[in-house]
Parts: sequence; C-alpha cells; structure tokens
Amino acid sequence: MPKLLPEKQVFQIKQLRNILIVFLSMATALSMYNVFFIYPSLTELIIDNTKNDAVRVAKHLASTFMPATSEIQPFSANPEIRYEIKKITDTFELNKIKVFSNTGEIIFSSNPDDIGKFNKEKYFHEIVAQGNVYAKVQKKDTKSLEGQKLTADVVETYVPQMNGDVFLGAFEIYYDITGRKEKFDKLLSLSSAVLSIVVFGLLIAIGLVWLKENKTRTARRMVEKALLKSEEKLAGILKSFTDFVIVVDRDLNILWSNNITADFFGTDPSGKRCYDVFHSRNTPCTTCRIEKCFRDGRRVEDEIQCIGANGSQIDLWYTASVATRSEEDFPTSVIVVYRDITEKKQLRAEAVRSGQLAAIGELAAGVAHEINNPINGIINCAQLLIDECEEGCEQADISKRIIKAGSRIAMIVRNLLSFARNTEDDPQPVRVKRLLSDCLDLTETQIRKDNIDLKVNIPDEIPEIRVRSHQIQQVFLNILSNARYALNKCTAIAPKNKTIEIKGELVDKHIHKYVRLIFFDNGTGIPADIMNKICDPFFSSKPAGEGTGLGLSISHSIIKDHGGTLNFDSIEGAYTKVIIDLPVPDEDDFEEKK
Repeated sequence: MPKLLPEKQVFQIKQLRNILIVFLSMATALSMYNVFFIYPSLTELIIDNTKNDAVRVAKHLASTFMPATSEIQPFSANPEIRYEIKKITDTFELNKIKVFSNTGEIIFSSNPDDIGKFNKEKYFHEIVAQGNVYAKVQKKDTKSLEGQKLTADVVETYVPQMNGDVFLGAFEIYYDITGRKEKFDKLLSLSSAVLSIVVFGLLIAIGLVWLKENKTRTARRMVEKALLKSEEKLAGILKSFTDFVIVVDRDLNILWSNNITADFFGTDPSGKRCYDVFHSRNTPCTTCRIEKCFRDGRRVEDEIQCIGANGSQIDLWYTASVATRSEEDFPTSVIVVYRDITEKKQLRAEAVRSGQLAAIGELAAGVAHEINNPINGIINCAQLLIDECEEGCEQADISKRIIKAGSRIAMIVRNLLSFARNTEDDPQPVRVKRLLSDCLDLTETQIRKDNIDLKVNIPDEIPEIRVRSHQIQQVFLNILSNARYALNKCTAIAPKNKTIEIKGELVDKHIHKYVRLIFFDNGTGIPADIMNKICDPFFSSKPAGEGTGLGLSISHSIIKDHGGTLNFDSIEGAYTKVIIDLPVPDEDDFEEKK
C-alpha cells in the first residue's frame, strides 16, 4: 500500500498547486496581452512614427520643389527633382513616392508606369482631400490601397498639401518596414516561445503535483476503506459478544460500551462513571480493582453483583486490562469485560443440592432399615396383643391404633426413600391417584399446619398412566410447594381463606386420551408480564435465597419427556391453575409391556 504523506506536506502541496495555477493564469494572460495589446500597440506606434516621418518628408519636398499657393504641377521630367527624391528615398528607406494632383491624378511616381493614373478611392477624396493624413500598414504580397501588389511590408501614408482650406494635392509615401517588422515579429515570437515554455513547464509541474496528490488521495481512500472495514468487523465482533464490554479512562468515565450493556441498563452508559452505572454509587468503590489496574498496569479480576433496568439482579465476573498507554507508558484507558455467571453459580448450587439429595437418599436408605425393624416389631407386638384380647376391649382398640400409626410411619419412610433414590427406571403403569396420595403423605401435614383447606377429587375410574413415579412425584411436590408459598404470601398481605384444590379427569384430544390434573390455589397469582418466563431456567419471582428458579423448568422438562403438557392459567391477585396433561397408554402398549 502506498505510504501516506503527512497532513502538513499535503497542505504544502495544495499551496504549491495554487501558486502554479496563479502562475499559469499569469502566463496565459501575458500571452493574450502580447497578442491582443502589445502587438496592436507596437503596430500603431510604427504607423504613428511613419506618419510623422512621411509628413516631414512631404513638407521637405513641398518646400523645396513646389509652390505653397498653387496646385501641384507635373515635374517628372525635372532631373533635379528626381535626384532629390532618389536621395530622400535612399536616406529614409522609402519604397516608393507618389505625387497626386488635387483631382487624384498621379503626376509623379518612383515607378513611371503609375504616372497619369487616378486615385478614385473613397478614402482619398473623403479623408486626404479634406486635409487629413491617412496611413495604413500593408503586408507583403498583398495589394496596396490603390490595388497594386506589394513586394515588401510597408506603411502606406498619404500627406495632403493644403493652402488654408484649399486642397492642392498629396504625397503618397511607402515606408519599407520589412526589417523592423521582422525584428518585431522575431521578438514577439521569442517572447511567445518563452511564455509557451513557461506555460508548458507549469503544466508539467501541475500534472506531476496532481498525479502525486491523486496518488495520495487514492492511498488515503484505500486506508480509509480498510480502516472502515476493520471498524465494521470489530463492531460486528463486539456486537456479537454476550458479555458486557466497556472502556473507561483514569477518572472511571465510561468512554464506550457495547449494545448488550446499554440494553441491560436501559440506556447508553457512555459518559457516566462506572461506579454509578454498575453500583449506583456517587463515589468510587473502596476496593476498586479497575483503579488497581490503572496503578499497576496489570490485569485484574473480581466478582460483583448489579441490578438491571428491569430490576433483575445478576452476578458478574469481570476482567480489566489496559487498552491504551501514553508515551510515558502509563495506562490511559482500560477495557473491562463483564461475564454473567448467575447461571453458573445457580448450576453450582443445584449441583450441591443434588449432592445433598443424594446424601439424603443414602441416609434415608440407612434410616429406613433402622426404623423399619423397630416399627415391624411394634406392629407385630400390637398384633399379638389384639390376638390375646377380646374383641371390643380397650386394650384391643389401643393396639389397633398402634398398628395404624406404625403402618403410617412405615409408609412415610417408604415414600421418602422412593423419592430420594431418583432412579432412571423405565416408566411403569401407575394410577395418578396413588402418586398424588404418596406425595400428600409427605406434605399434607405441613399443608394442614398452614391452615390451608385441601380438597382432592380424583375419580377412581381414571385409567393408569405410564410414568417414572419419582419424577412425577417431584413435579407434584414442586407445584404444591409453590401453591403453599403463594397462599402464605397472600395472607401475609391480607387475611383470606386459603384453598388448594386438586382435580383429575380424563380428556380426549381427538388424537389421544390424556389424564388431566388441575392444581388450583387462590393465592397471589402470576403477573401477566412474566407468564411466558416462569418455565425459563433460573427465573424466579421469589426473593434471592428463597428459590433457585429451576423448579418449574425441571417440572416442564419432566412432563415433556413423558409426552405431556404443562400449562398455566392465572390472574394476578386472584388465583393460579396449573394444568398437567399426561397421555394414557394404548392397550397395545400394555400388552407389549406385559
């Protein structure tokens, strides 16, 4: 790529170009001046000089050989006059002399053939005969005023002889100016040649300057195009970033930010302080790592939390690096890249929670053995007491209560163990009423404790469904937990009767039959603006620390994996309905399973 000239040199070339244009204009003007002013002026000067010379010669001839008061008479035969005229002709380099009478007849001429001819031209009778000198330059090989061919460049001059107002005659004197005209033309040609050379040189100089500047402009356009392409490429790369990117100066002013940063904060943060945008502070942070990057010139990293324009709080991990340095090698700007680690932290927390659940499962398996053995002993002993007592006695009634309570304890331990195992067994046919009953065994006591009126209506004729029981129980438990939270939150604002209704039915969607379960609660409801987000991973309307944002997302995935659907119907402040549809297996499926 051609090397660009510095801006100062380009400016000087522009000045030189202007100077050359001025000189070219002057050279052109001088050439025009020579042609249209100098040449005519010199020609006029020659005519004036020859006029004066002709007048002096004519006066000399008239005073010497002619009377001043009478008409000019023929004198061509006088040898003395001829000698004098020849002498004057040679002295003044005259080409020809003619003498006219007052009627225009040539009575003397250096060329005897002219004698006796008349000048009938208009200029002779209207100008010369009126006492006016008349002169004109006539070029070689052209005709004179009287129509005769000339053999030299001459000034043809008529000098009238007057006696008062009476025209006596006239002298016609041909001044030979061939030599002077050749010198004048040579001088004029030389001047024109010099001017032409100057003009040609200036044109070449201007052409060279133009070529050089055009080359410079072309190079600049190429550089600008390459720079624009590079900027567009860089802008495209930065726009594709899912991370927040800002550039700050030493005063922590944000000089530039990418689009995702502006979208998150709802406005372009450029021109604002970074601690104002990210931390809503009026002063720099006490442990600002970006200031440390300016001081040390090394990359720094840290974790922060910030709140976006929509009120959502996210965790960010940022890396600050020096972007530009001064001539003294001091950092002048720092680029900061913020990466959203909210999901990563929640996944980590979920992994911890999963580990805890796995540990609980192992603990539950061990506890089950430790509890089941004594419970079985208690139940067996109670049964022995019943066998030994008479029917209807108080001891038998107490023993039956012991058996019932022990059986309930055994069932709760069994359900807890089944839920905690989280095995990946194949789907098994099961009745939805039984699944719900097992879940309620774990949560019903807490529901009653919260003074929630629980209503369950699951018809016995609802067919079996093929599912992984522990996964569907996880869905039911999550929905019941959300309903309890909404009801308790609602009554904390305004007291009301808390109700959870669970209804089951068989629905036919033309293509397939489904078992539908509807969980209804009259709690806080779901705001319409977040209805389409509630199944997104890590989205939660609960305060930080009270929810992971994974419950409904996992529930939605479980129901979808079983070929069903999970839908919601809610009015904020009134109610929420969670509708689960699970497909009913065909008869062929059951036979295949058997």
